[in-house]
Amino acid sequence: MIALDKNKVCIVCVPKNGTHTIYNHLSNHNGRRVGKYHEFRWWKIPRYSFALKRYRTVMVWRDPADRAVSLYKDIVLREQQEKRKVVSKESQNIHQMIAGMCDNFSGFVDYLCEDDESVSNYLFKSQSWWFKKIKPDLVIKIEDLNEYLYELTGEYPSIEHQSVDLDTRSVIITDQDRCNILNKWAQADSSFECL
Repeated sequence: MIALDKNKVCIVCVPKNGTHTIYNHLSNHNGRRVGKYHEFRWWKIPRYSFALKRYRTVMVWRDPADRAVSLYKDIVLREQQEKRKVVSKESQNIHQMIAGMCDNFSGFVDYLCEDDESVSNYLFKSQSWWFKKIKPDLVIKIEDLNEYLYELTGEYPSIEHQSVDLDTRSVIITDQDRCNILNKWAQADSSFECL
């Protein structure tokens, strides 16, 4: 999470929902990190003081199929193409394990759908899981993120995170993959009320 104290806003950074853009942009505007990079513990939010609500919590929502593709590129393709960006040994081990299990995007979707949300890594949790943990005051679509950051800071963010270094020709979303993403892994994600 990252807090912008002057605006009394705390943005919950759901994995693959614009985290790098949010952090890099708000860091240039005196944003401060709260807890871990992808923090989901509600008590870390600078929300309450003397029983008064102080900070507005914001969460970014992304189309679940786009989010699954982004996870696949960042975890499986980076590992397979030896373009890893994570430095944590624990994260490297998780990425290696998943890349070894998933030969293609459909295999990765199967992994997401079979994963038990009670024990899985936070990276693979659905957006509805994050929503229940944090209970944000506002949910905005990733397509509206640049405008929202502009409203907060008076400047548009630069493009911070892309996968241009990856060969993504093998990423093919079949109708069955999309169906599995929307009806199994992220079945509750479509019920969000966004700005």
